[in-house]
Amino acid sequence: MPPNNTGLTSTWIFESLLFGGYLITKRDGVIDGMYFCVYPESGNITCPSGLEQPVKINSNYAYTVLPNNTLLIAQIEYNNTWRLHVIDLPKQTERGNGYFNTNIKSTYPEIHSSINSDITNISIDFYKPVTLSSDVDGKILIYQKIGQKIILRQKTFATQCKLDNDDTRVIIDILNSTFSKSGGIYFVKIENNFVKDRNYREPLLGVKENNWSFTIEDKKMTYTFTSSTTGLFRLTEKGTEYCEGLSDDKQNKFFDELLDELADAVQILRNRLSKYKNYQIDPNSNKSKQKKFLISIKIEETKNEYEKDVDTVIKDISYMMSNNNQTPIGNHQLAYLDSNYGFNPAPDYWQEYKFKLLGILLILIALIVLFILASIREKKGQNIAIFKFALFIFDFIADILFLTNNADDVRELYIPSIIFFTIPIVFNTIFAFLIIIKENKKSEFSHWFMENSKFASIFTILAGVDVEILGILESNIAGFKVFQAPLSDSVRKKIFWGAFSNLFIEDIPQLIIQICYRISVITYEIIPILSLTSSSINLIINIVGRLYQAIIYVRKRRLQPLSIIERDDELIKDTK
Repeated sequence: MPPNNTGLTSTWIFESLLFGGYLITKRDGVIDGMYFCVYPESGNITCPSGLEQPVKINSNYAYTVLPNNTLLIAQIEYNNTWRLHVIDLPKQTERGNGYFNTNIKSTYPEIHSSINSDITNISIDFYKPVTLSSDVDGKILIYQKIGQKIILRQKTFATQCKLDNDDTRVIIDILNSTFSKSGGIYFVKIENNFVKDRNYREPLLGVKENNWSFTIEDKKMTYTFTSSTTGLFRLTEKGTEYCEGLSDDKQNKFFDELLDELADAVQILRNRLSKYKNYQIDPNSNKSKQKKFLISIKIEETKNEYEKDVDTVIKDISYMMSNNNQTPIGNHQLAYLDSNYGFNPAPDYWQEYKFKLLGILLILIALIVLFILASIREKKGQNIAIFKFALFIFDFIADILFLTNNADDVRELYIPSIIFFTIPIVFNTIFAFLIIIKENKKSEFSHWFMENSKFASIFTILAGVDVEILGILESNIAGFKVFQAPLSDSVRKKIFWGAFSNLFIEDIPQLIIQICYRISVITYEIIPILSLTSSSINLIINIVGRLYQAIIYVRKRRLQPLSIIERDDELIKDTK
Protein backbone atom coordinates (compact mmCIF):
# COMPACT_ATOMS: atom_id res chain seq x y z
CA MET A 1 0.00 0.00 0.00
CA PRO A 2 1.37 3.50 -0.83
CA PRO A 3 2.53 5.79 1.96
CA ASN A 4 0.53 8.70 3.41
CA ASN A 5 -2.71 6.74 3.44
CA THR A 6 -3.96 8.06 6.76
CA GLY A 7 -7.67 8.57 7.00
CA LEU A 8 -8.55 5.57 4.82
CA THR A 9 -10.38 2.67 6.39
CA SER A 10 -10.24 -0.98 5.50
CA THR A 11 -13.56 -0.65 3.61
CA TRP A 12 -11.85 1.09 0.69
CA ILE A 13 -10.71 -1.07 -2.21
CA PHE A 14 -7.51 -0.13 -4.09
CA GLU A 15 -7.06 -0.93 -7.80
CA SER A 16 -3.90 -0.07 -9.76
CA LEU A 17 -4.36 2.18 -12.78
CA LEU A 18 -2.42 1.74 -16.00
CA PHE A 19 -1.11 5.31 -15.97
CA GLY A 20 -0.13 5.43 -12.32
CA GLY A 21 -1.97 5.82 -9.05
CA TYR A 22 -4.91 3.87 -7.76
CA LEU A 23 -8.66 3.88 -8.18
CA ILE A 24 -10.18 3.57 -4.71
CA THR A 25 -13.81 2.54 -4.30
CA LYS A 26 -16.23 2.08 -1.46
CA ARG A 27 -19.80 0.82 -1.51
CA ASP A 28 -22.67 2.65 0.13
CA GLY A 29 -25.32 0.03 0.76
CA VAL A 30 -27.88 2.54 2.06
CA ILE A 31 -28.58 4.28 -1.27
CA ASP A 32 -27.11 1.64 -3.65
CA GLY A 33 -24.27 3.95 -4.46
CA MET A 34 -20.50 3.85 -4.67
CA TYR A 35 -17.62 6.25 -4.01
CA PHE A 36 -14.97 6.64 -6.72
CA CYS A 37 -11.72 8.48 -6.03
CA VAL A 38 -8.19 8.59 -7.43
CA TYR A 39 -5.28 8.07 -5.10
CA PRO A 40 -1.98 9.11 -6.70
CA GLU A 41 1.31 7.85 -5.31
CA SER A 42 1.88 11.36 -3.95
CA GLY A 43 -0.92 10.60 -1.48
CA ASN A 44 -3.39 13.43 -2.35
CA ILE A 45 -6.82 11.86 -2.85
CA THR A 46 -8.97 13.44 -5.59
CA CYS A 47 -12.45 12.59 -6.79
CA PRO A 48 -13.53 12.96 -10.45
CA SER A 49 -15.25 16.31 -11.04
CA GLY A 50 -18.88 16.28 -12.16
CA LEU A 51 -19.74 13.20 -10.13
CA GLU A 52 -22.11 13.38 -7.23
CA GLN A 53 -20.66 11.12 -4.54
CA PRO A 54 -21.72 8.46 -3.82
CA VAL A 55 -22.47 7.67 -7.47
CA LYS A 56 -25.70 5.81 -8.03
CA ILE A 57 -24.90 2.48 -9.64
CA ASN A 58 -26.83 -0.59 -10.73
CA SER A 59 -27.51 -3.44 -8.35
CA ASN A 60 -24.43 -5.38 -9.52
CA TYR A 61 -22.10 -2.46 -8.73
CA ALA A 62 -20.72 -2.82 -12.27
CA TYR A 63 -17.83 -0.63 -13.43
CA THR A 64 -14.56 -0.95 -15.32
CA VAL A 65 -11.49 1.03 -16.32
CA LEU A 66 -10.51 0.98 -20.01
CA PRO A 67 -6.86 0.79 -21.14
CA ASN A 68 -6.91 4.53 -21.94
CA ASN A 69 -7.76 5.34 -18.29
CA THR A 70 -11.47 5.91 -18.93
CA LEU A 71 -13.81 4.89 -16.10
CA LEU A 72 -17.18 3.41 -17.09
CA ILE A 73 -19.90 3.17 -14.42
CA ALA A 74 -23.19 1.34 -15.09
CA GLN A 75 -26.19 3.34 -13.88
CA ILE A 76 -29.54 2.06 -12.63
CA GLU A 77 -31.65 0.59 -15.45
CA TYR A 78 -35.06 2.11 -16.28
CA ASN A 79 -37.67 0.68 -18.68
CA ASN A 80 -35.27 -1.76 -20.36
CA THR A 81 -32.72 0.98 -20.97
CA TRP A 82 -29.33 1.46 -19.41
CA ARG A 83 -26.76 4.23 -19.33
CA LEU A 84 -23.10 4.67 -18.46
CA HIS A 85 -21.13 7.35 -16.68
CA VAL A 86 -17.97 7.98 -18.71
CA ILE A 87 -15.15 9.71 -16.81
CA ASP A 88 -11.62 10.36 -18.00
CA LEU A 89 -9.42 9.70 -14.99
CA PRO A 90 -6.32 11.87 -14.63
CA LYS A 91 -3.07 10.27 -15.79
CA GLN A 92 -0.27 10.37 -13.28
CA THR A 93 2.35 9.78 -15.96
CA GLU A 94 2.74 9.72 -19.73
CA ARG A 95 4.73 6.52 -19.55
CA GLY A 96 3.47 3.55 -21.46
CA ASN A 97 5.34 3.43 -24.75
CA GLY A 98 2.53 1.44 -26.33
CA TYR A 99 2.54 -1.24 -23.63
CA PHE A 100 -0.28 0.40 -21.61
CA ASN A 101 1.88 -0.27 -18.58
CA THR A 102 3.67 2.62 -16.93
CA ASN A 103 6.03 0.28 -15.11
CA ILE A 104 7.73 -0.87 -18.32
CA LYS A 105 10.53 1.26 -19.72
CA SER A 106 11.44 -0.82 -22.78
CA THR A 107 11.59 -4.34 -24.14
CA TYR A 108 13.64 -6.49 -26.45
CA PRO A 109 12.46 -6.95 -29.09
CA GLU A 110 10.82 -3.55 -29.36
CA ILE A 111 7.20 -3.06 -30.32
CA HIS A 112 6.63 -3.58 -34.08
CA SER A 113 10.29 -4.47 -34.66
CA SER A 114 11.61 -7.19 -36.97
CA ILE A 115 14.02 -9.76 -35.51
CA ASN A 116 15.90 -12.92 -36.44
CA SER A 117 14.41 -16.30 -35.52
CA ASP A 118 17.60 -17.44 -33.79
CA ILE A 119 17.32 -15.10 -30.78
CA THR A 120 17.91 -16.91 -27.50
CA ASN A 121 16.09 -14.59 -25.09
CA ILE A 122 13.80 -11.61 -24.76
CA SER A 123 13.89 -9.00 -21.97
CA ILE A 124 11.78 -6.41 -20.17
CA ASP A 125 13.23 -3.29 -18.54
CA PHE A 126 11.27 -1.74 -15.66
CA TYR A 127 11.59 1.73 -14.20
CA LYS A 128 11.87 0.32 -10.69
CA PRO A 129 13.40 -2.84 -9.23
CA VAL A 130 11.08 -5.83 -9.23
CA THR A 131 10.94 -9.37 -7.87
CA LEU A 132 9.74 -12.42 -9.72
CA SER A 133 6.38 -13.75 -8.62
CA SER A 134 6.22 -17.26 -7.23
CA ASP A 135 2.48 -17.51 -7.83
CA VAL A 136 1.17 -19.90 -10.49
CA ASP A 137 -0.55 -17.06 -12.34
CA GLY A 138 2.73 -15.17 -12.74
CA LYS A 139 3.72 -16.06 -16.29
CA ILE A 140 4.59 -14.65 -19.70
CA LEU A 141 3.20 -16.08 -22.93
CA ILE A 142 4.37 -15.84 -26.53
CA TYR A 143 1.80 -16.26 -29.31
CA GLN A 144 1.95 -16.53 -33.07
CA LYS A 145 -0.75 -14.76 -35.05
CA ILE A 146 -1.80 -16.26 -38.38
CA GLY A 147 -4.74 -14.23 -39.72
CA GLN A 148 -7.42 -14.50 -37.05
CA LYS A 149 -5.83 -17.61 -35.55
CA ILE A 150 -3.73 -17.24 -32.39
CA ILE A 151 -1.38 -20.09 -31.48
CA LEU A 152 0.53 -20.39 -28.21
CA ARG A 153 4.27 -20.87 -28.83
CA GLN A 154 5.76 -20.61 -25.33
CA LYS A 155 4.60 -20.28 -21.74
CA THR A 156 7.17 -19.35 -19.11
CA PHE A 157 6.57 -18.88 -15.41
CA ALA A 158 8.25 -16.04 -13.56
CA THR A 159 10.24 -18.53 -11.51
CA GLN A 160 11.87 -19.74 -14.76
CA CYS A 161 13.17 -16.25 -15.60
CA LYS A 162 16.24 -14.27 -14.48
CA LEU A 163 16.75 -10.78 -13.05
CA ASP A 164 19.53 -8.45 -14.17
CA ASN A 165 20.62 -4.80 -14.05
CA ASP A 166 19.90 -4.31 -10.33
CA ASP A 167 16.60 -6.18 -10.63
CA THR A 168 15.15 -3.76 -13.18
CA ARG A 169 15.49 -6.19 -16.09
CA VAL A 170 13.75 -9.54 -16.52
CA ILE A 171 15.30 -11.99 -18.99
CA ILE A 172 13.24 -14.80 -20.50
CA ASP A 173 15.02 -17.64 -22.30
CA ILE A 174 13.51 -18.60 -25.66
CA LEU A 175 13.03 -22.29 -26.40
CA ASN A 176 14.35 -23.69 -29.66
CA SER A 177 10.81 -24.56 -30.74
CA THR A 178 9.30 -21.09 -30.20
CA PHE A 179 10.59 -19.48 -33.40
CA SER A 180 11.57 -22.74 -35.10
CA LYS A 181 10.14 -21.59 -38.41
CA SER A 182 11.21 -18.24 -39.87
CA GLY A 183 8.62 -15.61 -40.70
CA GLY A 184 5.37 -14.65 -38.98
CA ILE A 185 3.82 -12.15 -36.58
CA TYR A 186 4.16 -12.74 -32.85
CA PHE A 187 3.09 -10.97 -29.69
CA VAL A 188 3.94 -11.33 -26.00
CA LYS A 189 1.36 -11.29 -23.25
CA ILE A 190 2.46 -10.62 -19.67
CA GLU A 191 0.03 -11.77 -17.00
CA ASN A 192 -0.75 -9.52 -14.04
CA ASN A 193 1.42 -10.52 -11.07
CA PHE A 194 4.26 -11.70 -13.32
CA VAL A 195 6.50 -9.43 -11.25
CA LYS A 196 6.06 -7.50 -8.02
CA ASP A 197 7.35 -4.15 -6.84
CA ARG A 198 10.51 -4.94 -4.89
CA ASN A 199 9.81 -2.34 -2.21
CA TYR A 200 6.09 -2.80 -1.63
CA ARG A 201 5.75 -6.45 -2.80
CA GLU A 202 2.71 -5.34 -4.73
CA PRO A 203 1.81 -7.32 -7.89
CA LEU A 204 2.31 -5.19 -11.00
CA LEU A 205 0.09 -5.02 -14.03
CA GLY A 206 1.02 -6.99 -17.12
CA VAL A 207 0.76 -6.37 -20.87
CA LYS A 208 -2.36 -7.42 -22.75
CA GLU A 209 -2.63 -9.22 -26.09
CA ASN A 210 -1.36 -7.58 -29.29
CA ASN A 211 0.35 -4.64 -27.54
CA TRP A 212 3.90 -6.01 -27.55
CA SER A 213 4.04 -7.42 -31.07
CA PHE A 214 6.91 -7.98 -33.50
CA THR A 215 7.78 -9.85 -36.69
CA ILE A 216 10.18 -12.72 -37.29
CA GLU A 217 12.22 -12.24 -40.46
CA ASP A 218 11.40 -14.71 -43.21
CA LYS A 219 14.72 -16.21 -44.31
CA LYS A 220 13.21 -19.04 -46.36
CA MET A 221 15.08 -21.83 -44.61
CA THR A 222 15.57 -24.97 -46.71
CA TYR A 223 15.22 -28.49 -45.33
CA THR A 224 16.63 -31.83 -46.43
CA PHE A 225 14.10 -34.26 -47.87
CA THR A 226 13.27 -37.26 -45.62
CA SER A 227 10.67 -39.95 -46.22
CA SER A 228 7.41 -40.41 -44.34
CA THR A 229 7.41 -42.27 -41.05
CA THR A 230 5.11 -43.37 -38.26
CA GLY A 231 5.62 -43.07 -34.53
CA LEU A 232 3.93 -43.67 -31.21
CA PHE A 233 2.47 -41.35 -28.61
CA ARG A 234 1.15 -42.53 -25.27
CA LEU A 235 -1.81 -40.94 -23.53
CA THR A 236 -1.56 -40.17 -19.85
CA GLU A 237 -3.66 -42.17 -17.43
CA LYS A 238 -6.11 -39.27 -17.27
CA GLY A 239 -6.13 -38.96 -21.05
CA THR A 240 -6.74 -42.70 -21.44
CA GLU A 241 -9.63 -42.59 -18.99
CA TYR A 242 -11.11 -39.59 -20.80
CA CYS A 243 -10.70 -41.15 -24.25
CA GLU A 244 -12.11 -44.51 -23.16
CA GLY A 245 -15.26 -42.81 -21.91
CA LEU A 246 -16.02 -41.22 -25.29
CA SER A 247 -18.22 -42.63 -28.02
CA ASP A 248 -16.62 -43.58 -31.35
CA ASP A 249 -17.64 -40.28 -32.97
CA LYS A 250 -16.35 -38.24 -30.05
CA GLN A 251 -13.13 -40.24 -29.99
CA ASN A 252 -12.58 -39.39 -33.66
CA LYS A 253 -13.25 -35.74 -32.90
CA PHE A 254 -10.85 -35.85 -29.96
CA PHE A 255 -8.02 -37.26 -32.07
CA ASP A 256 -8.75 -34.81 -34.90
CA GLU A 257 -8.47 -31.90 -32.48
CA LEU A 258 -5.29 -33.38 -31.02
CA LEU A 259 -3.70 -33.57 -34.48
CA ASP A 260 -4.91 -30.03 -35.27
CA GLU A 261 -3.12 -28.74 -32.20
CA LEU A 262 -0.02 -30.85 -32.93
CA ALA A 263 0.23 -29.48 -36.47
CA ASP A 264 -0.01 -25.92 -35.11
CA ALA A 265 2.58 -26.71 -32.43
CA VAL A 266 5.21 -27.99 -34.89
CA GLN A 267 4.18 -25.48 -37.59
CA ILE A 268 3.33 -27.84 -40.44
CA LEU A 269 0.28 -28.37 -42.64
CA ARG A 270 -2.46 -30.40 -40.99
CA ASN A 271 -2.75 -32.83 -43.90
CA ARG A 272 0.75 -34.13 -43.14
CA LEU A 273 -0.50 -35.78 -39.93
CA SER A 274 -2.78 -38.78 -39.75
CA LYS A 275 -3.68 -41.34 -37.10
CA TYR A 276 -3.76 -45.12 -37.46
CA LYS A 277 -7.37 -46.12 -36.81
CA ASN A 278 -6.61 -48.45 -33.90
CA TYR A 279 -5.00 -47.86 -30.54
CA GLN A 280 -3.75 -50.34 -27.99
CA ILE A 281 -2.87 -50.54 -24.32
CA ASP A 282 0.80 -50.01 -23.65
CA PRO A 283 2.08 -53.40 -22.37
CA ASN A 284 4.33 -51.68 -19.82
CA SER A 285 1.49 -49.65 -18.36
CA ASN A 286 -0.68 -52.77 -18.34
CA LYS A 287 1.84 -54.48 -16.08
CA SER A 288 1.89 -51.52 -13.68
CA LYS A 289 -1.94 -51.50 -13.61
CA GLN A 290 -1.98 -47.90 -14.90
CA LYS A 291 -3.69 -48.36 -18.24
CA LYS A 292 -2.40 -46.01 -20.94
CA PHE A 293 -3.28 -46.03 -24.63
CA LEU A 294 -0.69 -46.02 -27.39
CA ILE A 295 -1.65 -44.18 -30.59
CA SER A 296 0.19 -44.36 -33.90
CA ILE A 297 0.72 -41.13 -35.88
CA LYS A 298 2.01 -40.90 -39.43
CA ILE A 299 4.06 -37.88 -40.51
CA GLU A 300 3.90 -37.44 -44.27
CA GLU A 301 6.93 -36.32 -46.24
CA THR A 302 6.88 -33.04 -48.15
CA LYS A 303 8.29 -32.11 -51.54
CA ASN A 304 8.49 -28.43 -50.59
CA GLU A 305 12.06 -27.62 -49.58
CA TYR A 306 10.84 -24.69 -47.47
CA GLU A 307 8.55 -26.88 -45.36
CA LYS A 308 9.90 -28.78 -42.36
CA ASP A 309 11.11 -32.26 -43.25
CA VAL A 310 10.05 -35.32 -41.25
CA ASP A 311 13.26 -35.51 -39.20
CA THR A 312 12.93 -31.85 -38.15
CA VAL A 313 9.28 -32.39 -37.17
CA ILE A 314 10.27 -35.38 -35.01
CA LYS A 315 13.03 -33.37 -33.32
CA ASP A 316 10.61 -30.49 -32.63
CA ILE A 317 8.02 -32.85 -31.15
CA SER A 318 10.58 -34.55 -28.92
CA TYR A 319 12.00 -31.21 -27.79
CA MET A 320 8.59 -29.77 -26.97
CA MET A 321 7.55 -32.87 -25.08
CA SER A 322 10.69 -32.68 -22.95
CA ASN A 323 9.75 -29.05 -22.16
CA ASN A 324 6.00 -29.60 -22.03
CA ASN A 325 5.50 -27.21 -19.10
CA GLN A 326 6.52 -24.35 -21.42
CA THR A 327 5.43 -25.52 -24.88
CA PRO A 328 2.04 -25.97 -26.59
CA ILE A 329 2.22 -29.72 -25.92
CA GLY A 330 1.41 -29.01 -22.29
CA ASN A 331 -1.92 -27.35 -23.16
CA HIS A 332 -5.45 -28.27 -24.26
CA GLN A 333 -5.77 -31.74 -25.88
CA LEU A 334 -1.99 -32.07 -26.20
CA ALA A 335 -1.78 -32.09 -22.40
CA TYR A 336 -3.15 -35.63 -22.57
CA LEU A 337 0.09 -36.83 -24.23
CA ASP A 338 2.52 -38.53 -21.87
CA SER A 339 5.71 -36.45 -21.95
CA ASN A 340 7.64 -39.21 -20.15
CA TYR A 341 6.99 -41.56 -23.06
CA GLY A 342 7.69 -38.90 -25.70
CA PHE A 343 7.39 -39.63 -29.41
CA ASN A 344 8.87 -42.93 -30.53
CA PRO A 345 9.37 -43.27 -34.29
CA ALA A 346 8.78 -46.68 -35.86
CA PRO A 347 11.82 -48.87 -35.21
CA ASP A 348 14.43 -49.64 -37.82
CA TYR A 349 14.30 -53.41 -37.40
CA TRP A 350 17.79 -53.92 -38.75
CA GLN A 351 19.36 -51.33 -36.45
CA GLU A 352 17.40 -52.47 -33.41
CA TYR A 353 17.57 -56.23 -33.89
CA LYS A 354 20.58 -56.70 -36.17
CA PHE A 355 22.53 -58.81 -33.66
CA LYS A 356 19.57 -61.11 -33.06
CA LEU A 357 18.91 -61.41 -36.79
CA LEU A 358 22.59 -62.09 -37.40
CA GLY A 359 22.41 -64.78 -34.72
CA ILE A 360 19.49 -66.43 -36.54
CA LEU A 361 21.41 -66.18 -39.82
CA LEU A 362 24.47 -67.85 -38.25
CA ILE A 363 22.28 -70.66 -36.90
CA LEU A 364 20.81 -71.15 -40.38
CA ILE A 365 24.30 -71.27 -41.91
CA ALA A 366 25.35 -73.80 -39.26
CA LEU A 367 22.32 -75.97 -40.14
CA ILE A 368 23.23 -75.83 -43.81
CA VAL A 369 26.79 -76.88 -42.99
CA LEU A 370 25.51 -79.75 -40.85
CA PHE A 371 23.18 -80.83 -43.66
CA ILE A 372 26.04 -80.85 -46.17
CA LEU A 373 28.31 -82.79 -43.83
CA ALA A 374 25.55 -85.28 -43.03
CA SER A 375 24.82 -85.74 -46.75
CA ILE A 376 28.50 -86.40 -47.45
CA ARG A 377 28.66 -89.01 -44.69
CA GLU A 378 25.38 -90.72 -45.62
CA LYS A 379 23.67 -89.77 -48.86
CA LYS A 380 20.71 -92.12 -48.32
CA GLY A 381 19.88 -90.65 -44.93
CA GLN A 382 16.89 -88.29 -44.54
CA ASN A 383 19.25 -85.45 -43.66
CA ILE A 384 16.59 -82.85 -44.39
CA ALA A 385 15.23 -83.80 -40.95
CA ILE A 386 17.92 -81.47 -39.53
CA PHE A 387 15.94 -78.45 -40.81
CA LYS A 388 12.65 -80.05 -39.79
CA PHE A 389 13.83 -80.48 -36.20
CA ALA A 390 15.24 -76.91 -36.10
CA LEU A 391 11.92 -75.51 -37.37
CA PHE A 392 9.94 -77.35 -34.67
CA ILE A 393 12.20 -76.01 -31.91
CA PHE A 394 12.29 -72.50 -33.38
CA ASP A 395 8.49 -72.39 -33.63
CA PHE A 396 8.17 -73.63 -30.04
CA ILE A 397 10.59 -70.97 -28.70
CA ALA A 398 8.85 -68.24 -30.73
CA ASP A 399 5.47 -69.32 -29.28
CA ILE A 400 6.82 -69.18 -25.71
CA LEU A 401 8.33 -65.70 -26.25
CA PHE A 402 5.11 -64.45 -27.83
CA LEU A 403 3.00 -65.82 -25.00
CA THR A 404 5.18 -64.31 -22.26
CA ASN A 405 5.93 -60.96 -23.90
CA ASN A 406 3.17 -60.03 -26.34
CA ALA A 407 0.00 -62.12 -26.06
CA ASP A 408 -1.53 -59.90 -23.36
CA ASP A 409 -1.13 -56.80 -25.55
CA VAL A 410 -4.54 -57.75 -26.94
CA ARG A 411 -6.61 -59.05 -24.05
CA GLU A 412 -9.04 -60.96 -26.26
CA LEU A 413 -6.18 -63.07 -27.65
CA TYR A 414 -4.45 -63.90 -24.39
CA ILE A 415 -6.66 -66.82 -23.29
CA PRO A 416 -6.84 -68.37 -26.81
CA SER A 417 -3.03 -68.09 -27.02
CA ILE A 418 -2.66 -70.05 -23.77
CA ILE A 419 -5.23 -72.65 -24.84
CA PHE A 420 -3.72 -73.33 -28.27
CA PHE A 421 -0.24 -73.45 -26.80
CA THR A 422 -1.05 -75.81 -23.93
CA ILE A 423 -3.44 -78.28 -25.58
CA PRO A 424 -1.02 -79.27 -28.40
CA ILE A 425 1.81 -79.81 -25.90
CA VAL A 426 -0.36 -82.02 -23.70
CA PHE A 427 -1.71 -83.91 -26.71
CA ASN A 428 1.69 -84.47 -28.33
CA THR A 429 3.40 -85.41 -25.06
CA ILE A 430 0.80 -88.03 -24.12
CA PHE A 431 0.65 -89.34 -27.68
CA ALA A 432 4.46 -89.62 -27.92
CA PHE A 433 4.77 -91.51 -24.61
CA LEU A 434 1.99 -93.92 -25.60
CA ILE A 435 3.71 -94.59 -28.92
CA ILE A 436 7.10 -95.29 -27.29
CA ILE A 437 5.58 -97.45 -24.54
CA LYS A 438 3.67 -99.57 -27.03
CA GLU A 439 6.62 -99.79 -29.45
CA ASN A 440 8.86 -100.96 -26.61
CA LYS A 441 6.88 -104.17 -26.49
CA LYS A 442 8.54 -105.13 -29.78
CA SER A 443 11.92 -106.74 -29.30
CA GLU A 444 13.74 -105.02 -32.17
CA PHE A 445 12.78 -101.51 -31.03
CA SER A 446 13.27 -102.44 -27.37
CA HIS A 447 16.84 -103.50 -28.14
CA TRP A 448 17.55 -100.17 -29.89
CA PHE A 449 15.86 -98.29 -27.05
CA MET A 450 18.04 -99.97 -24.40
CA GLU A 451 21.18 -99.01 -26.30
CA ASN A 452 20.05 -95.40 -26.80
CA SER A 453 17.77 -94.89 -23.80
CA LYS A 454 18.96 -91.38 -22.89
CA PHE A 455 18.80 -90.15 -26.46
CA ALA A 456 15.37 -91.76 -26.99
CA SER A 457 14.07 -90.26 -23.73
CA ILE A 458 15.18 -86.76 -24.78
CA PHE A 459 13.42 -87.10 -28.15
CA THR A 460 10.30 -88.44 -26.48
CA ILE A 461 10.15 -85.34 -24.31
CA LEU A 462 10.90 -83.09 -27.29
CA ALA A 463 8.06 -84.79 -29.17
CA GLY A 464 5.77 -82.78 -26.90
CA VAL A 465 6.54 -79.89 -29.25
CA ASP A 466 5.34 -81.95 -32.23
CA VAL A 467 4.87 -85.71 -32.39
CA GLU A 468 6.59 -85.73 -35.81
CA ILE A 469 9.90 -85.36 -33.97
CA LEU A 470 9.64 -89.10 -33.20
CA GLY A 471 9.97 -89.78 -36.92
CA ILE A 472 13.47 -88.25 -36.84
CA LEU A 473 14.60 -91.26 -34.78
CA GLU A 474 14.53 -93.38 -37.96
CA SER A 475 15.83 -90.69 -40.32
CA ASN A 476 19.36 -92.16 -40.45
CA ILE A 477 20.91 -88.68 -40.29
CA ALA A 478 24.59 -88.90 -41.30
CA GLY A 479 24.34 -92.65 -40.84
CA PHE A 480 24.43 -92.41 -37.04
CA LYS A 481 22.95 -95.45 -35.29
CA VAL A 482 20.98 -93.30 -32.86
CA PHE A 483 18.91 -92.19 -35.87
CA GLN A 484 18.25 -95.74 -37.02
CA ALA A 485 15.35 -96.64 -34.75
CA PRO A 486 13.34 -99.59 -36.15
CA LEU A 487 9.90 -97.96 -36.04
CA SER A 488 7.01 -100.17 -37.13
CA ASP A 489 4.52 -99.24 -39.84
CA SER A 490 1.80 -98.76 -37.25
CA VAL A 491 3.96 -96.16 -35.46
CA ARG A 492 4.53 -94.31 -38.72
CA LYS A 493 0.80 -94.25 -39.30
CA LYS A 494 0.16 -92.91 -35.79
CA ILE A 495 2.77 -90.19 -36.24
CA PHE A 496 1.10 -89.25 -39.54
CA TRP A 497 -2.35 -88.85 -37.95
CA GLY A 498 -0.89 -87.09 -34.92
CA ALA A 499 0.79 -84.53 -37.19
CA PHE A 500 -2.47 -84.20 -39.14
CA SER A 501 -4.33 -83.45 -35.89
CA ASN A 502 -1.78 -80.73 -35.08
CA LEU A 503 -3.00 -78.83 -38.12
CA PHE A 504 -6.33 -78.19 -36.36
CA ILE A 505 -5.30 -77.93 -32.72
CA GLU A 506 -2.11 -75.92 -33.20
CA ASP A 507 -0.96 -74.71 -36.62
CA ILE A 508 -4.17 -73.15 -37.96
CA PRO A 509 -5.37 -71.63 -34.61
CA GLN A 510 -1.94 -70.15 -33.86
CA LEU A 511 -1.69 -68.61 -37.35
CA ILE A 512 -5.16 -67.08 -36.92
CA ILE A 513 -4.10 -65.66 -33.54
CA GLN A 514 -0.96 -64.17 -35.10
CA ILE A 515 -2.97 -62.56 -37.92
CA CYS A 516 -5.54 -61.14 -35.46
CA TYR A 517 -2.71 -59.81 -33.32
CA ARG A 518 -1.13 -58.09 -36.32
CA ILE A 519 -4.44 -56.46 -37.23
CA SER A 520 -5.17 -55.34 -33.65
CA VAL A 521 -1.86 -53.79 -32.59
CA ILE A 522 -0.04 -50.66 -33.71
CA THR A 523 3.36 -51.76 -32.40
CA TYR A 524 4.83 -54.79 -34.09
CA GLU A 525 8.02 -56.10 -32.57
CA ILE A 526 10.48 -58.76 -33.66
CA ILE A 527 9.00 -61.59 -31.55
CA PRO A 528 5.51 -61.47 -33.16
CA ILE A 529 7.19 -61.22 -36.58
CA LEU A 530 9.23 -64.36 -35.92
CA SER A 531 6.22 -66.15 -34.43
CA LEU A 532 4.05 -65.30 -37.44
CA THR A 533 6.83 -66.38 -39.80
CA SER A 534 7.42 -69.72 -38.09
CA SER A 535 3.68 -70.42 -37.81
CA SER A 536 3.20 -69.71 -41.51
CA ILE A 537 6.13 -71.89 -42.61
CA ASN A 538 5.09 -74.70 -40.28
CA LEU A 539 1.52 -74.66 -41.56
CA ILE A 540 2.56 -74.58 -45.23
CA ILE A 541 5.01 -77.45 -44.78
CA ASN A 542 2.44 -79.48 -42.86
CA ILE A 543 -0.32 -78.93 -45.44
CA VAL A 544 1.96 -79.58 -48.42
CA GLY A 545 3.41 -82.66 -46.71
CA ARG A 546 -0.04 -84.08 -45.96
CA LEU A 547 -1.24 -83.37 -49.53
CA TYR A 548 1.85 -85.01 -50.94
CA GLN A 549 1.30 -88.07 -48.76
CA ALA A 550 -2.35 -88.20 -49.83
CA ILE A 551 -1.33 -88.13 -53.50
CA ILE A 552 1.16 -90.95 -52.94
CA TYR A 553 -1.53 -92.87 -51.08
CA VAL A 554 -4.04 -92.56 -53.94
CA ARG A 555 -1.42 -93.42 -56.57
CA LYS A 556 -0.29 -96.52 -54.69
CA ARG A 557 -3.84 -97.70 -54.22
CA ARG A 558 -4.50 -97.46 -57.95
CA LEU A 559 -1.30 -99.18 -58.94
CA GLN A 560 -1.34 -101.95 -56.37
CA PRO A 561 -4.42 -103.65 -54.87
CA LEU A 562 -3.37 -103.81 -51.27
CA SER A 563 -5.30 -104.21 -48.09
CA ILE A 564 -6.23 -101.11 -46.16
CA ILE A 565 -3.49 -101.66 -43.59
CA GLU A 566 -0.89 -102.32 -46.28
CA ARG A 567 -1.87 -99.17 -48.16
CA ASP A 568 -1.49 -97.11 -44.99
CA ASP A 569 1.92 -98.65 -44.42
CA GLU A 570 3.00 -97.87 -47.98
CA LEU A 571 1.75 -94.33 -47.57
CA ILE A 572 3.97 -93.83 -44.54
CA LYS A 573 6.98 -95.37 -46.27
CA ASP A 574 6.68 -93.09 -49.27
CA THR A 575 6.65 -90.02 -47.11
CA LYS A 576 10.03 -90.90 -45.63
